[in-house]
Amino acid sequence: MVSEISETDAVIGLCPVSDSKFGYSLANGTVGVYDKLSRYWRIKSKNQSLSLFSYDLDNDGVPELITGWSSGKIDARNCKTGEVVYKDTFPSPIAGIVTADYRLDGVEQLIVCSTDGEIRGYIPAAKELRGQLMDVSLEQKIFQELNQKKLQLLQEIKNYEQNEKEPRHLAGKQTIQPGIDNEEGSIGIIPANTQLNSSLIVSPGSADNQSDPHVVLTISTTNGTFIHMVVVFAESLFEEGESLVVHPPENKRSDQIMIPLAPPKDIPIDLHIKIYVGHKNTQQYHVFELTRQLPRFALHTQFNNETTDPVSTVSFPLQERTSRIVMWLNQNFLLTDKITLTNVLKLKLLSLRTKSPLFIQFNPDQSQNLIIQTDNIELA
Repeated sequence: MVSEISETDAVIGLCPVSDSKFGYSLANGTVGVYDKLSRYWRIKSKNQSLSLFSYDLDNDGVPELITGWSSGKIDARNCKTGEVVYKDTFPSPIAGIVTADYRLDGVEQLIVCSTDGEIRGYIPAAKELRGQLMDVSLEQKIFQELNQKKLQLLQEIKNYEQNEKEPRHLAGKQTIQPGIDNEEGSIGIIPANTQLNSSLIVSPGSADNQSDPHVVLTISTTNGTFIHMVVVFAESLFEEGESLVVHPPENKRSDQIMIPLAPPKDIPIDLHIKIYVGHKNTQQYHVFELTRQLPRFALHTQFNNETTDPVSTVSFPLQERTSRIVMWLNQNFLLTDKITLTNVLKLKLLSLRTKSPLFIQFNPDQSQNLIIQTDNIELA
């Protein structure tokens, strides 16, 4: 094995694109391009990719990644950016994509077949349209984006106007301070210095097996404003879908919220989080956005208890400085105490998912300087 790449779901399609680039598709509807071990881009669709191919459709000298979807759509994407340069739609799912000189003119055409037997051929763009297949709809796309921004700005203006009206409306009844609860409700404005703190802590679960091992995501405000709702977006983390909405009952809302997360396997997972913050009785919220990453080995915890050493051991030379090893361990495990730089590094971990110990030792003065002990061959 030369190298290995971990993705978020089963790989169902691979396709060479150009040079060292290759396209891939996953069972969850993800399509993307790698250049060697570096991902250029990826997109996610609610439909599944049924066929991948590479073909220079816009005639710019660089092949595009052609994808046939279960919805009947076919699209051609720039291999470097993922931008759609052409798309078409069939009435049924795509069955296959090939190239052939169907017209016998010496030029390979892109041929697409659907599951109901319909076949369409596509020739490279003419010289005057080289690299500009989507220009006709580009203006329309820009107009739609600008119109969407306009609607968002109008909504923001409406919210600001509403915030200004409420204090004036209540001024004759009582003294009002922005954000302070009153009989009519709370003003939507929150203090300008409102900030959020977040943390990830490993929980071993309960001894009576009422809860499995998990990672606790804790979010809190710095000034007592209430957290009304949290939305977490992540791939391959939740059993159903790719988002989790946490909306505490009104009588349990506070300035802190704790969310259990259970990664199903040892892969790094990006968390995109939206937090809706406001005062207790407000109907208008300020939305904060955070990004955190669950480390690859999040469900491993440190322990110092005496235990039987794993039987299986592997040792090998690693030409890295101790500081680099320490940095990698701190980034890939959720350790209670961060590892500090020492001459000989010894780390005892327990996998909360499999209950198997993992010992890591690094001694730069030995020829076989890295020793890993574990009986879990998958982990090794």
